[in-house]
Amino acid sequence: GGPLKSRSMTKDSYTPDVFQKGIIDPRPWHGRTINELGRWCEKHFLDLNMTKAMKEKYG
Repeated sequence: GGPLKSRSMTKDSYTPDVFQKGIIDPRPWHGRTINELGRWCEKHFLDLNMTKAMKEKYG
């Protein structure tokens, strides 16, 4: 039969700290949380829509 435990060449080629550094924490993103980014996006697109509507109405 085959080996009981197989290891990839990637894991054998790098030290464990490389894999720890590669894990991305989903909560902070550039110093901001996901909720803050969501609120910013909502405000941003609301502002874009408002600007577009004002241009259409008033020229």
